Amino acid sequence: MMEDQVDNQYIEDELSKKNIIVLHDESSCEEEYIICSRVINNKSIQLRCELTKFFPYEFPKIYVLESCVSNIRGIPHINSDNSVCLFDNETNIPDFRMPNDLVVTSITKAFSIVSDGLNGKNFSDFDDECLAYWKTSKSLEKSIYYSAFHNDDSPKMLYCLLKNNDFYFCQNNDYKIYLSNLNIANENCIDKKCIYIPITSDSYPKIITYRDAVEYIKAYSKYYKCYKRFIETSKYKTNIIILGLEMNGSYALCGFYQKSFKDINGFRKGKSPIELAVKGVYGNTAIERFSVHNISQDRLFNRGGIENYFFNKKLAIIGCGSIGSNLAEGFASVGVSKYKLFDNQILTEENIGRHYCGFNQVYKRKTEALKQELINHNPNIIVKTFFDNIHSYLNKSVDVFNNCDYIFITIGRAPIEYRFVQLFNNHKINVPIIVLWVEPYALCGHVLVLNKPQDIYSEFFDVNLEFKDSVILNASELYKRESGCQSTYVPYSGLDIKIFVNSFIQRLVSKRFDSDKNYHYIWFGNMSKCKEFNAVIDERWKNFDNGSEYIERID
Repeated sequence: MMEDQVDNQYIEDELSKKNIIVLHDESSCEEEYIICSRVINNKSIQLRCELTKFFPYEFPKIYVLESCVSNIRGIPHINSDNSVCLFDNETNIPDFRMPNDLVVTSITKAFSIVSDGLNGKNFSDFDDECLAYWKTSKSLEKSIYYSAFHNDDSPKMLYCLLKNNDFYFCQNNDYKIYLSNLNIANENCIDKKCIYIPITSDSYPKIITYRDAVEYIKAYSKYYKCYKRFIETSKYKTNIIILGLEMNGSYALCGFYQKSFKDINGFRKGKSPIELAVKGVYGNTAIERFSVHNISQDRLFNRGGIENYFFNKKLAIIGCGSIGSNLAEGFASVGVSKYKLFDNQILTEENIGRHYCGFNQVYKRKTEALKQELINHNPNIIVKTFFDNIHSYLNKSVDVFNNCDYIFITIGRAPIEYRFVQLFNNHKINVPIIVLWVEPYALCGHVLVLNKPQDIYSEFFDVNLEFKDSVILNASELYKRESGCQSTYVPYSGLDIKIFVNSFIQRLVSKRFDSDKNYHYIWFGNMSKCKEFNAVIDERWKNFDNGSEYIERID
C-alpha cells in the first residue's frame, strides 16, 4: 500500500541530497515504514518513519530506533516512546497534495531536531514539556503524579496525598482543601515525605543514580543545603524529591524516589554526610523517576493567556440558581478559585434545564451541588457554603461578606437587594456590590455595579421597587406559572443566561468598569423575537440588536 501513496525512489534521492541514507529492508515496504540513517557528531542516528492510515492528511510518525536511544538521551522533542515531536499540530497543516515531499520534509525535520539537541541549540524548547522527556520508571507506571502547589524559586516541604494509586502533592497549608476536594481519606495523607527543590541550569538533568542526583542538585540549586538536610535527617526509608527546572520564567517539574542511607561509622546517628554516602554502593543505586503533571491553579490558567486581575479575588454569590450558578462557572473558567455561596434552596429537576448543575445533583442543596460541580472540574477551587436564610447572616455579622472582594446578588428578590445596598450605603458593607437579573425570555439582562455608596432606589426604582429603566414595559404579563405549581417564574433559556453572564464577566475582568464609579450594564438577547413573545419594548431600547451591550455611568 505504501507504493500507492509515495514514490520511494524519489524520497531516497531527495534525502540523499541532505546526507540522509535510506536503509533498505524487505519488510519496511510491507510494514509501511522507512528506515533512515545520518551521522551527527560522529554518532550514527537511525530513525523510523511510519505512515499512518490517515497519511497524507496527517504527518508521518517518526521514531528513534531503540539501538540509538542511548546516543540522544536527554534532548528536547524526543518523547517517552522515542517518537520525535515534529510539528505543532495546532499551527501546522500537512501538505496532503504532495505526499512525497511531506515524507522528505518530516524526515529532514526529525534529523534537524536531533542535531540541534545534540549540539545544545534548542534546550530552551524543553520549557514545561519536561514530563515528556523525564521517563517514568516501569515500576511506577501504574500511578499518576500530580502537583497542586505553586512552583517557584523557593524550596517547599510538601504533603503527599494518595488516591487510587495516584499521588497529589500540595503545600502544607492547602492539604486539607485537597483532602476534601478530592474526597481522600485523612489516613491517605503522607505527612512531609516530599520536598520541592528549584533548579537553575542550562542543561537537562541526566540523573541515573543517587550520585548523579546529589551532584546535579549541588551544582545547580541554591537550595542544596535544604535537600541535603532533608535526606540526611529523613525518618522515612524512601523519600520523594521534586525538581523545578527554571525555563523561560516558569518551572517544569520532574520527580524521583530516593532511599535514605544508613549511618556511616564515625558519625553520629542522623549526621552522616550525603557526600560520603554517595561515594559508596548507595551512590550507584539507580533512581526511580516519575513524570509530574502540574495541575496547580496558576499553571492551568497561565495557559489561558489572559491577564486577569480577578485571578486572586474572593467572591460572595448570593443566590445559586440559574444566574448565580452560571456566574460561578464563568468566573471559574477565567481562574477565580475562592467562593462563598449563599442559598437556602434545594436543587430540583425543574432547575436543571438552565442551571449549571445537572441531574446528578438533584435534591441536594444548591450551594453544595454547585460546590461539587466546581471542584469536580478543578480541584484547586475553594468553596464555603451557607444554607441559612440570607437575613440571618446579615443579622449576625456582615464580616462574612466584608472579607470577600465582591458581592454578587443574583437572587432576584427586591427586599434582599435593598437591604444589601442600604448596608453598603451606610458603610456597614465595605466591598463592591453587583446586582444581576434578567427580564422575561432573557430579551435583556441587567447589572448594577456599585463601587461606591449611592441612593439608587430613589433614583432608579419606583415605590414598588420596580426598575425604571426596564427594557420590557409589560414584563409582568409575560411571567409563567406551571400547572400545580404555586410559584411564578420568569421564562428564559439556559443558553441565554450563559451568554449574558459570560458577556458581563468578560467586561468585568477586562477592566471596563472603573473601581471608583457606578454603572448600569445591559446585555440584549434575542430582541428580534419581541413580537413573537408579545413583549412591548420601551422606545429607548428598540434599536438595540441581538447580542448588543450598553454601559452607562449612574453615579
